[in-house]
Amino acid sequence: MKILFVCTVPKDIFSGGRYHTHLMASTLSHLGHEVTFHTNNAPVYNNEFLEHIPGYASIHFELSGDFRTPPEEHFDLVILAPDQSQNLYYDFAFNICDTQKIPLVLINFESPNWFNSLSPYPRDENLWDKWTKSLLRPSVILSSAKESQKWAKEYYPNVEKQNLYSYWYPPINSPAADSVFDKNITKENSILAISRFNDKHKGALDLLSVLDESLRGYTLKFLTSRPILRDETTIPLFEKAENFGINLKFIENPTEVEKFHEIQKSKLMLFPSYFEGFGYPPLEALYMDTPVVCYDLPVLRETTEGCDGIYFADRGNFDDLKIKIQKALQSQPKNMRAAIFKNTNFEERSKSLNTLVSEWTSSVSSWCK
Repeated sequence: MKILFVCTVPKDIFSGGRYHTHLMASTLSHLGHEVTFHTNNAPVYNNEFLEHIPGYASIHFELSGDFRTPPEEHFDLVILAPDQSQNLYYDFAFNICDTQKIPLVLINFESPNWFNSLSPYPRDENLWDKWTKSLLRPSVILSSAKESQKWAKEYYPNVEKQNLYSYWYPPINSPAADSVFDKNITKENSILAISRFNDKHKGALDLLSVLDESLRGYTLKFLTSRPILRDETTIPLFEKAENFGINLKFIENPTEVEKFHEIQKSKLMLFPSYFEGFGYPPLEALYMDTPVVCYDLPVLRETTEGCDGIYFADRGNFDDLKIKIQKALQSQPKNMRAAIFKNTNFEERSKSLNTLVSEWTSSVSSWCK
């Protein structure tokens, strides 16, 4: 099958949605589909995916960023990875589907009704305007989890014989993780915090409320895509860490292998996000046998079901967050990796996607005629 991916990629900046999309394209290429990826930039992890991800090297990348000239080639399916811009690339994808009479797959990272139901920092629904317009033709609305699909069905139009709802858990970069995994590793006295200071719903400021005497002597590590400076946002974090003898370590632009190594060395991953459309970091941690403390998000309960290494705190309840941190540090959960293997491993997720693609083409393609 000939499949076209359409999306924009920010230059020199990591994007979780683009990461998801490149992994999905790689799984399809790995399965033997002929995959073309029309975009404007190579991702920051391009060389690492070439080294570790099966199928990635076989993708044909069109990096011109030309979203005006339609391709001469005929495709069987267009997969659109949206963002919250009003970029020309949406119309580029729509025109290909309408002209060639082929289905569109919209990767539904999240719908606004879902985001605004959980995040204390709501967003304007108009940011999703182009996502909704994607579905004015035979389309698959592909969510990342059953929880996501539930909200999508409430928000997006549902036209009989035009829209098909589906979901698929994307893989983590398990080949890179496997390359450094050591079941006998000695954990450092460190906690890895995954958050962003420039997105309030990621909960970075909540970390201030959990730094106390109980963490004296620990190192709190951050993986960052840009330098973390002492400014009005971060000065309270630096000061509180110093007061309690907590070391801060900022690891800037780690490679995929370095990321997984830092995860595995840590005694705990702290993930205080108020909303996730999927939530890669907790799954990456559990795959490396590192327990996780996070806010109680239904999507994370779904994707980590059956794993005893994840501790859910009431959203915004700092006392409960502290309790769960201590519980996780004092516990010794077993078989975290095995418990979430099928939901995360590249080969496992590839098999499940191939089944879905067959379902999409048999159902939606007939609606395009």
